[in-house]
Amino acid sequence: MGTFTNLIARHALFTSYRKNIYNIDPNIRGAAMTLSPMSEATELVRQHVAAYGGPRAIGAEPYGAVTMSQGDTRIRMEPGMDARPSLLTRRQADDLLLLAYSATGARVAHEQAKGWTIHAGFSRIPPAATENLVKHGWVVTTGTDGASVTVSLAGIVALTWRHCKTAKIPNSQWGDAIAESVYDAFSA
Repeated sequence: MGTFTNLIARHALFTSYRKNIYNIDPNIRGAAMTLSPMSEATELVRQHVAAYGGPRAIGAEPYGAVTMSQGDTRIRMEPGMDARPSLLTRRQADDLLLLAYSATGARVAHEQAKGWTIHAGFSRIPPAATENLVKHGWVVTTGTDGASVTVSLAGIVALTWRHCKTAKIPNSQWGDAIAESVYDAFSA
């Protein structure tokens, strides 16, 4: 079905006596950086919100990076090149909203001679659109016939980023809007 876009998960501990200063600069070589499949990154945020609760546990940057606070540890996840929010088209945003608000849940299906599609209630996302959603990492699924499909962390960030841009919300407020959307999506 395709591969899932990765987020770069940057782990950086900051010292207790210098509160907002990282003792490891995540932008230099030697910092603990790992590529996380989108399904793992999405589950990590879900677990984090359940364990640490409260919207202050999630932070975000206007360009889409999400930071989670766990005690004295910060985990920063940045969208990979294919998952940049600016790549989300209006049609893809409509498809993600359909998946996010599908009361019956969405499922992936392999249709003979057509390819992989996503079914959400009475709606169907065609094969090319399904492939693009998966390629960009905006949905999470195991990829097996009949498996459930959910909007991923990158999908939620991209939807919120697009809303902020089209609603002409000042750039200075985009980070807060993204953090709030991520919290709301995973606290339900």
